[in-house]
Amino acid sequence: MKKSKKNTSTVNKSAVRIVVFGVVQGVGFRPFIYRLAHKLHYTGWVKNIGFGVEIHLESKTKTDFKDFLNDFQETKPPLSQIEEIILEPAAFLDLKDFTIKKN
Repeated sequence: MKKSKKNTSTVNKSAVRIVVFGVVQGVGFRPFIYRLAHKLHYTGWVKNIGFGVEIHLESKTKTDFKDFLNDFQETKPPLSQIEEIILEPAAFLDLKDFTIKKN
């Protein structure tokens, strides 16, 4: 009997897209997100968009990214004001680092 081989290359990996709207530009929010992602060992990127920032996070292990969300809401830059957070699954791109994308 042959064992079936499952493609497990992305089974235990996670990726998420987070869009944060509010006063998050010009207040040190992107560098804050960069430091937090590094602290929690996530890869991905952050960039400014219209009236907010977009964050792509990846983890080599299965996660719901609650640690990131809790930390960033509790320790966000004092001048930032979060009005809305959109969270949705994203494609796992196997990124090697976390970066701040230029506008």
